[in-house]
Amino acid sequence: MTKLITAEEARTMREDGINKFINTDMEKYIKHINKIVKDATSEGKWLYQTHIQYYPDAKIDKVLEELSYEKMKVLTEHLKENGYTAMVYNNVFYLSWDLPEEKPEVKEEPKKNPWYTFWRKS
Repeated sequence: MTKLITAEEARTMREDGINKFINTDMEKYIKHINKIVKDATSEGKWLYQTHIQYYPDAKIDKVLEELSYEKMKVLTEHLKENGYTAMVYNNVFYLSWDLPEEKPEVKEEPKKNPWYTFWRKS
């Protein structure tokens, strides 16, 4: 007969797993998200969305699919602290950011004479 673990042991195991994720494993996911942001920004996009669980004909991110609900919650909180807008809704991970502002080029238009100056030449 196997012995059941207590609720307290289960809670400590869960906390240890989340602490291990924060200290070591989260770096892998941050690098993956940095790559996503660089690629999307170079295309002019400011939003990334992907399914994190299987759904027919859906684009699934294989790296983010590995995360449990609690780890995904920790990751989204970390992203929010760093200026991103991140959330999970209906098993879809949404990530958005601000594009860098482009300063418009100021070109001086050539000075044009008013239309009536051509008629006054007499």
